[in-house]
Amino acid sequence: MRGNTLRRRRIDTPLFDRTVARNIEADERVIKNQGASAGFMGRELLFRHVGPLADRLRQMKRPGRYHREPPSLTAAIWDALRGSNRDSIAAAALSGIIDAHFQRQPGDQEAARKVKLEIGKAIERQTRRVAIRRTKKGVLGQIRTAAARKFSLAERRSVELRILREHGLTIPAWPRRLRLDVGNFAADMMIAALAGVIIDDKGVPAIAHDATLSINVTSALLAHPAYGPVLEPPPPWFGLTGEDGSDFVQSAREVEILQAAVVSGQMAEHMDAVSYLQSLPCCINFDVWQFVLDCDVAGALRKSLLKKAKKKSDLPTFKLDIHTALEFRDRTFYIPAGIDFRGRLLPRPNFNFSRADHLRGLINFDDGAPITDRGIWWLRVAVASAYDEGKHIGRSTFDKRIAWVEEHLGEICDAARTPVKKFDWLSRAADPVQFYALAQELDRALKVGPGLITRMPIGFDATCSGLMQYALVALDPVGAEMTNLAPNGPDHIDDVYTRVLILLRAHTLAVAADDHPLARWWLEVGNVDRAICKQLVMTYCYSSEEDGQRMQVYDILFDRGFTAEQIPEGAPQYLVEKTREAIELVCGRAPAIMEHLKALAAAMLWCGEPVRWVSPSGLPISNLYQEPRVKTVQQHLAGNIPRHVFAEGWSPQMREEKTIRAVAPNFIHSLDAAHLAFVANACARERIPLVTVHDNFTTLAPYADRLNEILRQELKRMYAEHDPLQQIHDYVRASAWSQMVPKLPSRGDYDLERILNTPYAFAP
Repeated sequence: MRGNTLRRRRIDTPLFDRTVARNIEADERVIKNQGASAGFMGRELLFRHVGPLADRLRQMKRPGRYHREPPSLTAAIWDALRGSNRDSIAAAALSGIIDAHFQRQPGDQEAARKVKLEIGKAIERQTRRVAIRRTKKGVLGQIRTAAARKFSLAERRSVELRILREHGLTIPAWPRRLRLDVGNFAADMMIAALAGVIIDDKGVPAIAHDATLSINVTSALLAHPAYGPVLEPPPPWFGLTGEDGSDFVQSAREVEILQAAVVSGQMAEHMDAVSYLQSLPCCINFDVWQFVLDCDVAGALRKSLLKKAKKKSDLPTFKLDIHTALEFRDRTFYIPAGIDFRGRLLPRPNFNFSRADHLRGLINFDDGAPITDRGIWWLRVAVASAYDEGKHIGRSTFDKRIAWVEEHLGEICDAARTPVKKFDWLSRAADPVQFYALAQELDRALKVGPGLITRMPIGFDATCSGLMQYALVALDPVGAEMTNLAPNGPDHIDDVYTRVLILLRAHTLAVAADDHPLARWWLEVGNVDRAICKQLVMTYCYSSEEDGQRMQVYDILFDRGFTAEQIPEGAPQYLVEKTREAIELVCGRAPAIMEHLKALAAAMLWCGEPVRWVSPSGLPISNLYQEPRVKTVQQHLAGNIPRHVFAEGWSPQMREEKTIRAVAPNFIHSLDAAHLAFVANACARERIPLVTVHDNFTTLAPYADRLNEILRQELKRMYAEHDPLQQIHDYVRASAWSQMVPKLPSRGDYDLERILNTPYAFAP
């Protein structure tokens, strides 16, 4: 009877899993290069709903002078869509809303406008084909044949433009207003024709949740280059535009000047630095991922994990971070980067090392090295700094931090081995996830010894980098001392925030307490501490105005549980005024340099020009802020009349207040960025792995000593070879009326050689 028995074939589970994984990866590659509408579930949505939408589009009639149906259809839209097949328009509209739906970020206030523009852009691509067919016979077929060999939309677009140039054809792009109107009309039609599938989500056209239950939303988001890392090393930067069409300089001013600097090789040092930083392979610390997941499930540490998040909308991003880490847990990945117009490094994916504590703990270097005895010493220092018990261990000497680790070694190892049992103790750490990651590494290093292959990042932070740059620009010994560039002894650590706090409490608030109720409230109830002073000092160094700092004080008080009714009227403003007075007494020549830079910007405004300078790393910088051309658009959507305000280009008029206020922070940011570039290139020459976050520099523990030396050597070299303040002063003097240019502030007598002997200027 054996031959008559129907037997079910056993599934080869590993083979099945691999096949599913390959299909998912292939689908994600398609989504990444061509949009969510090209993925499996995007195609499924198109297949189901193109027909009903096309039928509805066929019913529309040319709008008359006194009648439009629907109201969102205008004569300009009718003319733009003339000649296009209604099925093609329906498919393009659905593709646009699918792509926009999965690119939409939580809490985006501009979501309605962005979705409509994305829909309009998709329909414009369809109408271009009609325009090409009408213009010259045979060209469209040639484009389709050549584009079929290209995988991404950007490559296909490039092929189209090349062939059009070869034939001497130009197809004008739609104005932005027309894209918005066409997108609004298409969204209106989809809401009417596909009820329950396309909905009006508080003014934002969206796909209904029930229609997307079977869509892998997480995979679609992770595949988008704006969120996830990449699996191949990004190509090095040689121009302002990368091979994938991305911009090297975000929010660039005066592109012609930047292009000339690229051609001349002036920007090569900055480009080489960014190329090196984005070429370093990374991986996920899976033990830390499991710890973060346990915290999220238990809810015990969620508040601590997200303490740096200011908005509730960060919780979905936190969830997505967990999914991304799982997606890349067994993969080597890279984080592409560019710069802003001041030269500061900007990682392109949202999943990067510059964000909150949980991501800094999750991301490791992929290439490890033996930790060595000295590396274990630095690891101990980093463990103490990450826990920062009492908010003072992280500001103590290295020997005291080592002593703290020895005293708490049992608790550290217990937390590394059984973190769930030590949640309460871990929650008191300054950076709980980074501390757990470092504690695990220390526990392994103590077991294995100096031969342990470590991939754990160890970071060095600058001491108030803004004030440090001001001190070096002015050769100010007072500012140098406060930022640990001129210590009074080998174990002396200065702290400008504590200095301001002492002056504020002892000499300002205490003196005024008897006569001023707000001073008394701050001393007795408000708890003026180092955290408040640190926030105000840091933002003062970057020209934050009193109104902005007042709101920062409100935020801190609200985070501490105060309600608006419990805060006396005028208390934040009073504290800001007194703190700024204390800062100006403590911070040496920094206030004078800030005022001089503002005066230079004001002098250039009289000439109708921005202040320009070249950073020490060769990046041309323009302090240009123009007024936008603002337009208001009224549309019709689902029976409502929404209005959108959007900017379309820039007017020649400069924003005077913004231009003056921004010059000092832009100048200091450019110096921070130049120092970062010099350090990155020095590390590249010695093949030292490096991850940077503005004034934070991270490497492997065995390279920590050498990185600390490089940080100080490159800072000293930058100011020995360049005089940024003199350069910007000379530029304004040559460009503006001499009567408007103030005298250069006096310099101090700080000796740059002292930078080389300052172990705490950059420290964990």
